[in-house]
Order: sequence, then C-alpha cells, then structure tokens
Amino acid sequence: MTRRARFDAKENTGRARWPRTPQTLLVALGLTLVLCITLPWSWPAASSSTPVVLANVGSSKIRTSESSTGMDRDPPRGTDRSETETLKATRAPVVDERPRRRVIVDEPASTETWPMMDQFYTSQFDENDTSTTIIFNVFKGRPDALAMQLEAALAQEEVAPPDVWVMSFNSPQEAAFRAVVDRINARGGKSNVLFTASPFNFKFHGRFLLAYMAQTKYVLVVDDDKMIDGTTVRDYIRYMKKKPGLWGNMGHLRATTFQGYKSWPSIGYDLSVLDFAEQEYLCGMWFFEQRWLEYFMKERMPTWATSEDMHFSHVMRKYLNLNTYGGKVALNSRGLPTKSHTATVGKALDLREYVWDHQLGRGNKVANVPQPIKTLVYVERVADITDFEVKLRSCTGDADQTAIPWCSAGKTAVVFRGSEEQDVQGLIKAAVRLCLATDCEYYSVKPQIQHVIRYFNMREGYGEKGVDVPYQTGASDVLTSLTGILNNLLPEMLFIPDVSELAWKEDPGSSKRNRLAIYNNVVRLAVQIHLNTKSNVKWDDRDRVAAGSDLRYPSMKVYQWQHNRASVPPAALVEILEI
Repeated sequence: MTRRARFDAKENTGRARWPRTPQTLLVALGLTLVLCITLPWSWPAASSSTPVVLANVGSSKIRTSESSTGMDRDPPRGTDRSETETLKATRAPVVDERPRRRVIVDEPASTETWPMMDQFYTSQFDENDTSTTIIFNVFKGRPDALAMQLEAALAQEEVAPPDVWVMSFNSPQEAAFRAVVDRINARGGKSNVLFTASPFNFKFHGRFLLAYMAQTKYVLVVDDDKMIDGTTVRDYIRYMKKKPGLWGNMGHLRATTFQGYKSWPSIGYDLSVLDFAEQEYLCGMWFFEQRWLEYFMKERMPTWATSEDMHFSHVMRKYLNLNTYGGKVALNSRGLPTKSHTATVGKALDLREYVWDHQLGRGNKVANVPQPIKTLVYVERVADITDFEVKLRSCTGDADQTAIPWCSAGKTAVVFRGSEEQDVQGLIKAAVRLCLATDCEYYSVKPQIQHVIRYFNMREGYGEKGVDVPYQTGASDVLTSLTGILNNLLPEMLFIPDVSELAWKEDPGSSKRNRLAIYNNVVRLAVQIHLNTKSNVKWDDRDRVAAGSDLRYPSMKVYQWQHNRASVPPAALVEILEI
C-alpha cells in the first residue's frame, strides 16, 4: 500500500488514516505548535460562519455555539439522526466564566420633526424664559385687597410682563371684583387682566385646573389674602433654578411629636441661617412650571372640599421626585386688608388628616419624619398576613434561627393593593394586628391632630367600588404607589408571597386571568425601580448624603416566602430574590 491515504476496511468509516512515519509525525507536531501559538487559550475558536451566543442562566454565561461543543462533527457509528439531535439537546453547554465588560451606550439624543410641528403644544421653553401667568382666586375677600394684588402683579421687575388672571367662582362679590379689574384695564398697559366668573363654585381646585390652559413657562397661584411684591416672580425663578420644585412662602413640616412641628417661615426656623426649607405642603401661594399640572390631574383628588395644596405636593413627589419648598419671597410685602372668612377650619381640618392618611398609602413621601419600619410585607390575602404572623411568633431567639430572615424583621408593616376584589377590611384588621405584634406604629403629626400609622393601603383604582380597572391601569397605579412607599420608608427587608401555585377566582365572564402573577411581577418591577433610583432623602439628611453620592441608592433585601407546611423546615420556605 502506498504513502497515500489508507482506509480502514474493517471499520469502514470512510475516514482517512495517514501512515505513522517519522516524517508525518514531525509535520503533525509542527502544525500543533503553530495552532497553540496562534489560537486563544480561553476557548476553542468558532468558525466564522457559526455565531456564538452568550445566554444568561442565573449568574452564569452559557456559550451556545455548536462548533465549540463539537456538535458539528459526524454522528457516532450506528447512531441515526433523531438520536443525534437528542444527544445535542442533552450535552452540557460550555460555561464561560470570564467577567463580561458592560458596554456603555452613548448615542446623541434627537427629537422627531414633522410638518406643522410649530402648531403642536409642547412644554419646551428656553432656559431663561421668564413668562409667567399669575392667578388670583377671589371669593369673600375685599375688593380693595384685590386692587393691591393686581397693582403688584403688573409691576413685576426683571421678568417678562406676566399674564394676570382673576377667577371668581360663585362669589357674592363678583360685581365688585369685576369693577376692580375693569378699572385697572381701562388705564392700558403691557398686560391685560382677564376676569373669569362662574355661578358654579369650582372651589380650590378650579384655579389649578384652569391653569392647565396657561401658555407660559411658569404659573403663580395666589390666595385672596396673600400679598406679593414687585420681585416675587423674579425671586421664585431664582429659587427654581437653584432647586426645581413647588415653591411658596408659607408651609407646614410634620414631625413625630407636636413639639417638633414646624411652619415656614415663622415656627421653628431661624431665617438668618436658612434661606429655604422643604415643606410637606404650602398654603396661600404656589409657584411652579406650568407643565407640571399634567400630574395634578394624574390621579383623582380625594375630595373637592379641601386639600388641593396637599394633593399638588403629593403628586409632585410621587410622579416627578420633586419636593415642596418654602423660600424667603414677599415676606416683607405690604399687608392686605383683613377678611372675616377662613376656609380651612373645623371639620375641614379633620378631613385633611384623612386625606393625608390616604396619600401615605398612595406613595406620598413625608418630608422629614424618619420612618421606623424595618420590614415591609406585601400581601394579597388575609391568609398571607396570618401566616407571616405565625412565622414571627415561632422565632424563639435560638442560634439556629438567626439565618431565617423573618426572625430579625423588627418593626413590620403591611402593604396591599386595596382593590375592589380584595377583602380590604380583613386585610386592615390583620395588618393592624401584625403591626401591634411588632410595635410598628408611629405618627406624623400636625398640631392638635394625630393619626397613628400602622399599614399602607394603596387603594388601587382609588378604592372605588363598581369600577373594573384594566390591568394596564391598575398595574401602573400599583407600580407608582409602591415605588413611592418604598422611597418613603426605605425598609431593610421586603417580603413577597409566593403565588406560583395560586390562581385568583375570577367572576364568570371576566376578561382577566393570571391576576396574582401579573401583580407579583409589578411588585418586582417596583423594587427594581426603587433600587436603581437615588432616594429622595429626608430634609435633615440632605447634607449627610450628598445628592451626587452613590449612598443615595437604597439597599434592601427582597425575599419570597411560602406558607407554612407540615414537615417543611422554615429555612426551606424562603428564598432571597436577586432583582
């Protein structure tokens, strides 16, 4: 037989076998050395025509190229094609343990352009734009006080001449107020005062709803008993450039005790030291960017009777991460003639406290009250709370229980959706019981009124009955509310129930399914948003945790737990979630 290729007739594999002479062995050795030098050592080289795919499996990266696992070779003898495919499917993939470098995406931003684009309303204004709409709402105030306010509004310094609106809703003095406006307009000038009247009382919220139609960058809303001066708009714009947010010159800051309560600028503040301070909400005057009114109507007002100030500050924090501030603006302005009517008294004060409780469950941030809650438990059913309470009571302090996370839960509060299909009263009763067992209750008071905080009801769909809230609406509602609650509490631990083996009983003809799985995913997304967004910290922490510091990113352990089962050890009923 020659030195050409010989074939193994016995096995009849059709594969060439070269003669093992000294010359061929030297050639093979040389080729091996060349390959060792030129090819990378980290993994076998893939064919240029064979894609290499890295798939995430847990924390490992799996290389799925067939050429790297030898699956492009001929099948073993005696193996048909179907068996080959089975082998390929079961063969273990090659794990790539190399650290992967994160690729930074840095693309230039751009916006869409289209015909007649200039006819579309946008909220884009030049950085130095000072255009402002000043709105005065009059009811039972004095006409001579309105005249003083309008004179100051039309004499604003260092800014563009403002648009000035006067709103009179079912006022018994409408004719007198209109006469003041007519007299000022008759003089002429750069600005014309617009007078809007209605026999229906749109009350406190109406001025903000109509301000949605303003076409200026800023809006200043002023009560009929608050005076401004000639630099009010300029001063607010300067504050806005320093710290964007909702601005005024009088506000309230809650505390854990009545003694700790503050009110800008007169109660608890040294104005020789502080130039401004964060507040829960304002009274008498509000300065803001007009585009933010989009969020004023983002969710339904709890009541039309009062609390427009609380509502505005709440939605600013919840949807824009923007706080409310009191600044030194118009503090020395001329006093206005006094009026006898005051709106926020008596039952209105009690109602405002229930609105405050409602907003805490909806994701409001308390500006400066440290939240003592160490553990937050998200639940869907009363049984979830009962099971978690049993788990807490089973903790005896033994050394072998230190690894069980709920045994170090500390002060524990419950959060739930509060939707129409849930047993809300049962959830509240069980949540209060769990709070009392862990001593979680605390206060965020305003003088003379205090409501204990024990649980967080998100009131999906605003707690209304007979409203079929679609998934996309309910999910977005829960997402924003829970994100706000997490930012306010900053808990160390969050527990989520395992719903993988549960299905909610839907009404006949329902258009929904997989309710529990959907909301479980919503909760996980809220957690992901929370952990990847710098916290809107409490006012007293503003200097300790710098705005640009990574310390502002929250840290929180997230656990999924199962209900107790016979013969299953507690440690096997919980797993930490890597979200």
